Amino acid sequence: MKKVLIGIAAVFFVLIAAAIIVPLVFKKEIVQLAYDEIEKKVDAKTNVGDINLSILKNIRNFPNIALSLDDVTLVGKNEFDGDTLLNLGNLKASLDIMSVIKGEEYKVEAIELYDVKLNAIVNKNGLANWNIIKPSDDTTTSEPSKFKLALNKLILDNVNLYYDNLQTSDVLKVENIQHKGKGDFSTDIFDYISTTEIEKLSVQQGLIKYLSNAILKFDSKININQKENKYTFKDNKLELNDLGLLFSGFVQAEEDKTNLDVNFKADKTNFKSILSLIPAIYAKDFNSIKASGNVDLSGSAKGTLVGDNYPNFNALLKVDNGQFQYPDLPTAVNNVFINANVQHQQGNLDETVIDISRLDFKMGTEPIQAKLRIATPLSDPDVNLLAKGKLNLANVLKIYPMEDIDKLSGNANIDLAIKARMSDVEKKNYTAIQASGIVQGNNIEYASKDVPKPVSVSNLTMNFSPQYIALEQCKALLANSDFDITGKLENYIGYFLSNNGVLSGKLNINSNKIDANQFLPDSTSANQSKAQQAKEVVRIPKNVDFIATTKVGELLYDKLTLKNIEGNTNIKDEQLTLNNLSAQLLGGSAIISGFYNTKTDIPTAKLNYNISNFNIQEVYKFVDVAQQAAPIMKHIEGNFTSNMNITSTLTPDLSPVLNTISGTANFKMPWANISGVNTMKKIIETTKLKQLENIRIENIDINTTIANGRILVQPFTVKANNMNMTVGGSQGLDQTLDYAVAIDVPWQDLNQEAGAFAKNLLAKNPIPQLNNAIPEVVRINLKVTGTAKDPKITVGKPDGKIGSGAMKDVVKEQVQEQVQQIKEEAKQTFDTLKTQAKETAKQTLNNLISGNKNDSTATNPVDNIKKTGEDLKEKFKGKLPWQK
Repeated sequence: MKKVLIGIAAVFFVLIAAAIIVPLVFKKEIVQLAYDEIEKKVDAKTNVGDINLSILKNIRNFPNIALSLDDVTLVGKNEFDGDTLLNLGNLKASLDIMSVIKGEEYKVEAIELYDVKLNAIVNKNGLANWNIIKPSDDTTTSEPSKFKLALNKLILDNVNLYYDNLQTSDVLKVENIQHKGKGDFSTDIFDYISTTEIEKLSVQQGLIKYLSNAILKFDSKININQKENKYTFKDNKLELNDLGLLFSGFVQAEEDKTNLDVNFKADKTNFKSILSLIPAIYAKDFNSIKASGNVDLSGSAKGTLVGDNYPNFNALLKVDNGQFQYPDLPTAVNNVFINANVQHQQGNLDETVIDISRLDFKMGTEPIQAKLRIATPLSDPDVNLLAKGKLNLANVLKIYPMEDIDKLSGNANIDLAIKARMSDVEKKNYTAIQASGIVQGNNIEYASKDVPKPVSVSNLTMNFSPQYIALEQCKALLANSDFDITGKLENYIGYFLSNNGVLSGKLNINSNKIDANQFLPDSTSANQSKAQQAKEVVRIPKNVDFIATTKVGELLYDKLTLKNIEGNTNIKDEQLTLNNLSAQLLGGSAIISGFYNTKTDIPTAKLNYNISNFNIQEVYKFVDVAQQAAPIMKHIEGNFTSNMNITSTLTPDLSPVLNTISGTANFKMPWANISGVNTMKKIIETTKLKQLENIRIENIDINTTIANGRILVQPFTVKANNMNMTVGGSQGLDQTLDYAVAIDVPWQDLNQEAGAFAKNLLAKNPIPQLNNAIPEVVRINLKVTGTAKDPKITVGKPDGKIGSGAMKDVVKEQVQEQVQQIKEEAKQTFDTLKTQAKETAKQTLNNLISGNKNDSTATNPVDNIKKTGEDLKEKFKGKLPWQK
């Protein structure tokens, strides 16, 4: 007995010693290996707060070793710069202690994840922020990982997933996933037993919410045969809100196909369980709802999945005489009848038939009826739709509790019948299309806390025909903005039947007043990441082609008030185009052409202005960009005429991003009074030319080019108080200055202090051709640097003339130097873009050759190269100072 106790004590001592020694011996190697695994696999900005190795911290899996990673973040690069893909509070992997001691490979037997936020984004170009795995041809990934999965336990605690697809407007939010699973993956056949709970599940596409903060629970027991790749459902129950689904059957993956035999059915047969799937109903006092009616919900999938050949599947939903009512409200929804099924026979998915043969219900005493059947949904959608009913919107408040609704009233009528094939629509074979009906709305008013501004529709009438929808009238108010719209919408059937269908139309839009400020995000969005800004952008629809004749009496945007707006606009392919839109503003008038494009995450705009008689003080007061880019305007009085051609990216509130502005602008002013400019004060202080304190200049003609974040001002000469001033150079949009100024002063006009300054300047820098004579006109050359608030003045060598002798043009020389510098900077930018284009083409070709389908940019490489070239040409077209 004594020997046994000694033996136990020895074993215990060895285990304790191992718990202390093994992590110390192997920590450096394993920690470095973990860092190497992240570095060689992931192309992102990675940060790991801490990595630990311990047996004692892994007591539940004793004597295995716990590899723990704390505060792990993955932040995107390039298009997703600043956007966090992953934020992981703690990851714990349990390593088999004997595999660690042997050192050949490290077996991971358990994985635990805590406090995880996964932010998945697809941008407007179709790029996904999770495509961060380095390509397989990277030399750093040639060696296989030394970590091997021998999993027998998986724990997820507070895992959150946010998915936002800006291309398709799909949004998925999964909050607080709790998962516990166990199974011996080291054996060929075992049961994986798990429980999964999701606190909030939301699914949305565009404006349609399929699920909102739904609760999901899944208790699962799956028999896994790893040798045969067969997964058999034993005891499985999925609960979504109040609806429970029971699963049975199996899924088996073979080399080139997958065999399925899966069945499901609802565990409850009451109408209330189906109601729980309607987001608005489940969110409001669901437990208190009184409901009745019988339900049948079931489905199956049986057969083989090979490529595009799908197995048999079907789903059935039947509701008989459903009814529900909130106990505190006077009116019920009753007489609910639903017959709906989805059928598919083994083969192509195009053989699927969706048939809602009956959807009837009454809201109070008003009946609503609908039918929908869709066949051949992929190749040639064949649709048969009937909808008829009347709705008094005020009754909705008597049926459904709406604490957040401030106002809801009005009447809506619909009587619609459509029967059409997509092929007939595309061929414009209108004789084979049946489409008729009317949609009307009268005195509709809606206001709520969820909608930024109240909506009011006094009259809405739409008549349906096979060719078009005639919008007979649409008179509406959005907050303080009124709209009166008429016209025709063509190809509406093709638009709804096909993802590529284009809804076209010709509209007349009239308004007395539009207040655009009520619909734009605030300017704080400019400080957000690219992805956050992209979510707030006012998007132009993709598959529409609207031509609109527009008349607006008054439009408010930011601090500006535009009046008597007239012109044509075109909305097409995610772009709003303005065609010679005229308006009165800022004391003058303007004709504006250009576009606002939202094909990319961050919108771009190009505008051509023909401006007449703008008041400079009005521009400075009401245009924020002018205050930032040209603060000198504060000290100038007068009017100007201008031609501008400007391109820029925009923030969500439609303000230009200053460092992306490029283009040209010409300014002409018949006269201008200038006083109080910091730069002029510094020049006066330096040269003693008092006549520059308050000057009036006339016949000003200034040509500028904006490129690489700077406004390049070509040399111009003006007469100021009997002096000729030549100015040229550039200033940054950050208000930095780099100007050359030449002031030609008649010697007789120099006051005593200025004369002394000029004599001293000539004494230090004699002009050989004057032979020490006093010039009739002395040219004072100055260099102006610093900023608009704090300018720096440097005095250069003077020049002068007697009679008609020419003087050296220092201003033009210095401006030419700046032009050359901008050329070089542009060339560097161009070379960088060319390199990026080559790398993109190379990567795309590699993806195609290797069959890598995970890269969402894997399109035709020739098209990619061609598009890159076009982008490069467009990027510099007409934007650089030497381009004429």
